[in-house]
Amino acid sequence: MVCRIKFLDDMTKAVDVQSYDCAETVLKSLAEKIGLQSTDGWALYERVGIQERFMKSREYLVDIISKWESGQQKSHGEFLVKKRLFRHPKDMPQDPVEYSLLYAQAVHSAVTLDEFGVNNTTAIQLAGLQAQVLLGEYEERKPERYAFVTCYLPQRIIQASPKHDWSHELAEAHREYGSGKPSLVAKVWYLTCVKQFPLYGSTLFPVLYKGSWGHNSALCLAVHVEGVMFLDKDSKEIWYTYRYEDFASIMLVPGEESINFELKSEAADIQKSFTFVTADKEDVSALIASYSPAHASWLRIGRNVSRKFLRTKDKERLQEDVIKCRQALVESGILRKPNYAEGGSTFMSTLRKFKKGGTTKLKDEDEAKIFKAYRADYWSFSKVPIHASLSVMQDETLPHKLFSSILAYSGLLKSGGFSAADDTELIQSMVRECLENEELRNEFFLQLIKQTTDHPEPNNKVNVASWQLMAIASSVFTPPDKLITSYLQAHLRKCVTDHATEEGQHAYFCQKCLGRIGDLKRKWPPSSREITATTQKHKVSASVHFASGLSQTFEFSSAANFGDITELVKEKIGMDSKTKGYCLYGYLGTQEHSLPNTENTGDNLYRCEKLAKANKLPFEAKYNFKKHIFMQPFINTDDPLDEELVYQQLLGNLKDGLIPINYQEAVQVCARLAQAEWGDVFVDKKSFGPIVEKAMPAGLRSKLKGEDLLVEHKTLFRVEAESAKHQILCFLQRWPLWCATIFEVKQTYSSNLPKTLWLAVSAAGIHLLKPAHKESLHVLTYDEIVNYSPSNKQLLIVVGDVAKGQKFIFNTLQASQIAHLIKDYCAAIRMSRKRQREEKKGFNARSNKAKSILFKQAPLLVT
Repeated sequence: MVCRIKFLDDMTKAVDVQSYDCAETVLKSLAEKIGLQSTDGWALYERVGIQERFMKSREYLVDIISKWESGQQKSHGEFLVKKRLFRHPKDMPQDPVEYSLLYAQAVHSAVTLDEFGVNNTTAIQLAGLQAQVLLGEYEERKPERYAFVTCYLPQRIIQASPKHDWSHELAEAHREYGSGKPSLVAKVWYLTCVKQFPLYGSTLFPVLYKGSWGHNSALCLAVHVEGVMFLDKDSKEIWYTYRYEDFASIMLVPGEESINFELKSEAADIQKSFTFVTADKEDVSALIASYSPAHASWLRIGRNVSRKFLRTKDKERLQEDVIKCRQALVESGILRKPNYAEGGSTFMSTLRKFKKGGTTKLKDEDEAKIFKAYRADYWSFSKVPIHASLSVMQDETLPHKLFSSILAYSGLLKSGGFSAADDTELIQSMVRECLENEELRNEFFLQLIKQTTDHPEPNNKVNVASWQLMAIASSVFTPPDKLITSYLQAHLRKCVTDHATEEGQHAYFCQKCLGRIGDLKRKWPPSSREITATTQKHKVSASVHFASGLSQTFEFSSAANFGDITELVKEKIGMDSKTKGYCLYGYLGTQEHSLPNTENTGDNLYRCEKLAKANKLPFEAKYNFKKHIFMQPFINTDDPLDEELVYQQLLGNLKDGLIPINYQEAVQVCARLAQAEWGDVFVDKKSFGPIVEKAMPAGLRSKLKGEDLLVEHKTLFRVEAESAKHQILCFLQRWPLWCATIFEVKQTYSSNLPKTLWLAVSAAGIHLLKPAHKESLHVLTYDEIVNYSPSNKQLLIVVGDVAKGQKFIFNTLQASQIAHLIKDYCAAIRMSRKRQREEKKGFNARSNKAKSILFKQAPLLVT
């Protein structure tokens, strides 16, 4: 088949392509035809319309052509040759063919794509050199030669002055800058000039910033041999430049079209983390991996296996460990004896393609001596369902369904097993049954070990599917029986030595999962997000948002609790370890709720995903990092990051209308916020719109007058940004309940209180207020509260005496959230009082037998 390859100078070359030819082969064949001495850095691209995609070296051209022809629109693309890797962008190549190709690519980048953002003067000079290459020597009075202006100048410059006589300007540039130069010399001059641009040699990708910052959210990401640049999409102004050594990590977000860049602490000037959304995630990651393999963490997933050469004795020892574990299982009576009389065999015997000198096959004498009734096919992979459980179980229905489900997920069985609409539901059904039945948990691991033992092809999709199920099981629970746990560990140690295969990489990942899970007892099966991450040998990822508008993606084990993730976030953002009182808040629809530190992340993801699906609400794994407890010793005055986050959080509360504020106070806050963000900039009264929108509640925004804001702003001349922020913080902290978490509740139990209330929970107790008012109507201290009990829609609080005390009943969907917050404050107060008492001499441990909730076990809270 003859295939035409296009160059950026609009020339094409026909190449004979066979069905087995990949991109690398075709590129080498093309280089021989055109006389290109080296293909280092060059690559083939697939271009459909205006979209270009880098072709990996092992991609087959016939597959791509087939995809074009089978498309619904039957839109044919084309193959393009471009320089992809500029390892030495400033060097001049000695090969004239390569020089001509680089010149054509430079013209394409400067004119067609406008990637360098050149000014008018430079663009005209370059156009003069380009005209000399295209048209030859300058000729007087022939402006028609320059009629196609778009071939010489970027569209941006032409549109800025549409009535300008560009043909005359191009003719003058040709005469002044190009005339008298041979074509090769003009190319040298053009390329020499272009190489001075900081973006030369970079590949630009359009991205969308995920979060809030001082620039446009739509920008370009430039990947260069020395690092990465963030720049304006239109003007190509470079905002930030970072070298590869400045990055602590570069991470692809699993399941999302996102890539995260995390800086080292010493390199972080504005912020530490950047997350971008891009459809070109694969191309960006491949280019970064080519320039800086040390940062290509996504290429090392599951490949951190020890590559130490194992001697034959070591392999035999690992096999002997497996045999000993099997012997222990047989002798313990856990296993059911197979009945080979029925139908000749209970299991389908399989043969693995053993390597010469391999030690994976059991020795005949060991098999005869140890197992007797347990043949080799009992322990190894089977293509057909089993007729009886592997372990001794009373109920034979569930083991049969479980094994059939494993075969169904592996693609070996079309029906049978647990009923499910897709693979995710099938996995969840299997895990759910195992969580409810300890015996079935043991059986599940025995079946998975069987299906991952002696498979004919270690890299086969069927074997990979079985290992994926093993990884999911290992990340949710461990075998209850210690002998089966030992057998599982021995099996993984043996398989992990085959590090070149998918089997070895999955075995290594399973080992890591088992090491993380410890004594964890999960209540729910994995969510679809956890299943997707685990089957790809990833940890679970989620985005964490901060009050400043920034966000960062974190990877964590599904065995971790939210307290672990909170500490991970604090460490990553550089917060002082002594700073306490923070927690994560999750979302379900538009409802925000705090997440207890002891709650398992995997269980939470499943519950939220299930609830969102039942209520037809959107669900995204994202969390807010917020201050939860405001009291000593949870306030760290020595941590500037803590102060900044509290400041941003209070501004958010102010915008949400949770901090009462009058007109004059609003003017003072907006003026100081403008000073903090703009400095001593002379603005008019109409410029305060973004500031008012950012900090003021909806009911107050339209009432603020620009004249008043302008007058107040002028009084703050020469006030530093940090000082202005500190004034805002001090101003908001004048209200005693600035640190309280406010919930809007309703009540009909007491006639002395309004039906709609603000319930403010703080270190001082529970305050009841009229909405948007600063004065408390009633205060309930923790010392006088003897009981609090949440339900799905109500919260009961008892003061004084359990039987005869005063009762308060509040109607709210956030009853559980309020109860959790009360519980956390009580724990913090107890800890603070204990520390104070221990500091006093002669402390009597038996004193103070109060019966308030501070000295009682917390009630069972609804989760």
